[in-house]
Amino acid sequence: YKSAAGAARRIEVGDTRYAVVFTGETLPDGRTADAVYLVLHDFYREILDHALVRPLDYDYLKDLPPAAQRLYEVVSYAMFAALKNHRPQARLAYSEFCRLAPLTRHFEWERVRVQMAKIHAPHRKSGYLAGVEFEATADHEGRADWTMSYMPGPKAKAEHQVFTTRGGPVVPAFEPPPAPPEPLLPVQAPPTAVEAEPTGLAAELAARGVSRVVAAELVREFPEDRLRRQLEVVDWLRETKPKRIKDLGAYLAQAIREDYAAPAGFEGRVERAARETARREAIAREAEARQATARAQAERDQVQAYWEALPPERRAALEAEALDQADPADHAAYAAATAPPVRRMLRAGLRDAHIRRLLGLPVAD
Repeated sequence: YKSAAGAARRIEVGDTRYAVVFTGETLPDGRTADAVYLVLHDFYREILDHALVRPLDYDYLKDLPPAAQRLYEVVSYAMFAALKNHRPQARLAYSEFCRLAPLTRHFEWERVRVQMAKIHAPHRKSGYLAGVEFEATADHEGRADWTMSYMPGPKAKAEHQVFTTRGGPVVPAFEPPPAPPEPLLPVQAPPTAVEAEPTGLAAELAARGVSRVVAAELVREFPEDRLRRQLEVVDWLRETKPKRIKDLGAYLAQAIREDYAAPAGFEGRVERAARETARREAIAREAEARQATARAQAERDQVQAYWEALPPERRAALEAEALDQADPADHAAYAAATAPPVRRMLRAGLRDAHIRRLLGLPVAD
């Protein structure tokens, strides 16, 4: 557990929190019990002395229905912190409250609204809550979720004042103000003035279902590369896994706020461009290689056709010319060869090179 000083503390005990001393038995201080006593164990006293304290009004708590009791216990941490730090509201995720309550979690707004309206009603009536607002969002799995913002009412402020003032935690009595009715559609109030059309990144967010107000807030608070990366991921998910995300705008807003990691298989614009460039270059290299092979074969065919078209007496003269005009090193290699097959091979090479020169073809590799 976390202590009042903010330090993490841990204790493991296999015992109850207290001992029972019956009438006539001996108390820890040596006295004889004149009634039944509950004696707190030292470890439990240590926890009570160091644990965080919440300003709960237990008379108020016991009069609440079970779900409203649990909300009072859960939200009191955030409410106390909001008042202590002079923040206008305390925030709690609907999914988190359902987990802690525990409470059945719904994913349709109307069912969530009806469910939470019943839980909020006694707190609004008592003046503990001055107002409640919902903001549509999504969890890490893309499922619909809502952030609940609670405005502290007079009772919450009175509890905070009592528990932060020297004296005893006696909650003063007061007449709570009439609570306003639960809003029917509190996800977002309609604008009171004509809103300017979003531009740039805000327009791209709005086109994917993010409200204009939230889109403008995201553009102000987060760097452009984060927004564009999450836009790419959302577009990819919409194309490849259309059933995964029920509320695209809510998921996108939450993904930007929490900087979700890219899902497995995702390929960004830069990676796609690099892969496409490499693919085109490979295709170009293959085409160039095929063309070079075809050119080489056509040149060999041209040389062979030239040779075969010569009459026998001209062939002998051409071979003599080829040997006479050969590179000195090639001429020496031919002269040094003694095996007939080797001499025929070298003579054919010198002849083909000479024909290439006659036809104006490039030197063969």
